[in-house]
Amino acid sequence: MKYFLIKSYNEDNITTAYRNSCWATSERNAVTFSQALDKGPVTLIFSVNGSSKFCGYSRMLNKPGQSIKVDIFKAPDGNLLKWKIFDIQWVFYGDVHFSATEHIVNSLNFNKPLKIGRDGQEIDPFAAQQLIDLFNNPNYTNLANQSPHIQQLLPFQTQLLPPQQLPSQTSTHNQIDNNLYELPANKNVYASLNSLKLAANSNPALAIFPIDLTNLSYEQYIELYQKSGENENPLVEVTEKN
Repeated sequence: MKYFLIKSYNEDNITTAYRNSCWATSERNAVTFSQALDKGPVTLIFSVNGSSKFCGYSRMLNKPGQSIKVDIFKAPDGNLLKWKIFDIQWVFYGDVHFSATEHIVNSLNFNKPLKIGRDGQEIDPFAAQQLIDLFNNPNYTNLANQSPHIQQLLPFQTQLLPPQQLPSQTSTHNQIDNNLYELPANKNVYASLNSLKLAANSNPALAIFPIDLTNLSYEQYIELYQKSGENENPLVEVTEKN
């Protein structure tokens, strides 16, 4: 698993990324991300320039330029970015302020604080996991700590991308017990950030999706997708059918 820092020009692009489950990157980063994805799973950790916070992380689903989406992100001058777009699956969407990450340093960036880094900066796995632990901690990600643009998106529904959009990967990457991602029989599984419950005493990352997608191999993802069956939105909350 490799981790990279994503620095967005503005929060509008993050909103676009969330609504469309995709991201766009420069030619330089496109090469780096593609090479990393050839070797295994890639996780992207997002931040907005000048925001003093991280705003979520996602799993990279295919290489830059392989998404069917085009020209939906904007440059600082308001013009559309002509960068290569690729599909992502959000694992967690919400704010963790830099003040909570002062103890985290990135050994792949001269041991500088994790908050310091250019767009596309690789993050060492230990530092990335420390930040992910903060995302998973409701003390840092409760609703009161979320920015207005995230609160406004709470009713918006996300979709599980079809497995054919995933890169082909071998099963030699991180494995999990098959029982951990069994979908319950006769259940209706659906997603809505309205049911996110960021303040609940639960794992917020698993509230967005009941499985940590960063630990799934390609084969496991396909099996999970197939098990979702006819569920329209196979993501967040599990409820009994009437």
